[in-house]
Amino acid sequence: MRWAFNPIALAQVALSGSQKGRRWPDSWDAVEELFRIAYKSDARAVFYGSGAAPALTDLLRRVADLAPKAADLATLRGEPAVRALEARLANPEWLPRLLAFIVPVTDLGFKPPGAGVAITLTPSIGSYEDIGALEVGEVSWRDPEQGSANDCYLIASMASLAWTRPRTWRQVLAAAAKAGKDKLVIDFNGEDAFVDDPPAFNVPARVPLDANHNWIYAHSADPDETWPALIERAFVMQRRKKTNGEPTVDDYREIGNELFPHQAARMLLGGLPFEQLADAAEAPVPLFPFVADHCNASVTALPTMAWTRAKGDPHVPLADWEQSTLVADHAYSVLGITAHNGHNFVVLRNPHGNNRPVADSPGSEWAAGAALNGGHPVPLDARGVFAIGEDRFNQCFFGVDGLDLPADPPGP
Repeated sequence: MRWAFNPIALAQVALSGSQKGRRWPDSWDAVEELFRIAYKSDARAVFYGSGAAPALTDLLRRVADLAPKAADLATLRGEPAVRALEARLANPEWLPRLLAFIVPVTDLGFKPPGAGVAITLTPSIGSYEDIGALEVGEVSWRDPEQGSANDCYLIASMASLAWTRPRTWRQVLAAAAKAGKDKLVIDFNGEDAFVDDPPAFNVPARVPLDANHNWIYAHSADPDETWPALIERAFVMQRRKKTNGEPTVDDYREIGNELFPHQAARMLLGGLPFEQLADAAEAPVPLFPFVADHCNASVTALPTMAWTRAKGDPHVPLADWEQSTLVADHAYSVLGITAHNGHNFVVLRNPHGNNRPVADSPGSEWAAGAALNGGHPVPLDARGVFAIGEDRFNQCFFGVDGLDLPADPPGP
């Protein structure tokens, strides 16, 4: 399975190459402004298409389908799909910054740590830089946001672990950070019961940043938290079997073709995975009851994730994708359920960190979420959290999965 690309992150990378310290969007209005600047279009055109023009996300997938033809930048620029993508950018000169995140490009990569000059004559897309020790002081489920790797399944899993098992997850991060300021020690589990746990390994406290020292990949909504970026880097190293040396842009890109959320979550925290699929048969299995069964007082009792159907799935007409605000082939954290005006809803968190408000869903605050949010209601339609109706959830989602884990230890 190839998970969806994140056009928000790619737009941010395109612009941040010329703007130091450019902030990641923290509202849907900011996302719309980002798209206008980077792609000359609104979110509707980016995610769902406009008139005869395909969605930008569909163009990204077409470029990714060129993978068997991996070549240098000049050769790839001659491909029709690449030319179509270039035409959607506000500045064609941004294409080299984006292309290697989508398809292998033989002459684009990251500079090694401390390098002052580019390795090749083509534009560099970033370099490895120290970002400091892994911070564990205020670990929050809101922290992890997806960057330019199409690893929504990993980011959704990290958020779900921090939502339902915050003390256990904080302890795991604190143990990893004991190695000191320059590195962390990661001790992953096998992705399922039939895979041996890999040996622990050291991870340098550095990640790829762009030429102006901005984030490229996973980052935190809290600028003081480094753990999402470092855990993602460790995950890439383990999955690509590069526990020595720096992972490349190809390594980051390739983890988007691998695991499901429960497998990533098990690697991070262990436990027994569970899964429910909505078959592709004429009468799919509704997934809402499965979510409700895994809730306690309307909040998920175990780390729970869900992922959408593919674009073109006959159960979801194209118009319904836009109405739902959902992204096809995309994983979400499941926070719980709620009811409004006699209808049931699932409360989700989009790993993009933002999600367009859903017209027919409750807004304002989710009171039940206070149980896992420090006593404060969870704002809806903010920082990627939104509610989607039961019928829409059953229609658009193909699977729900998660981990059966012991309860958090007592403590603050």
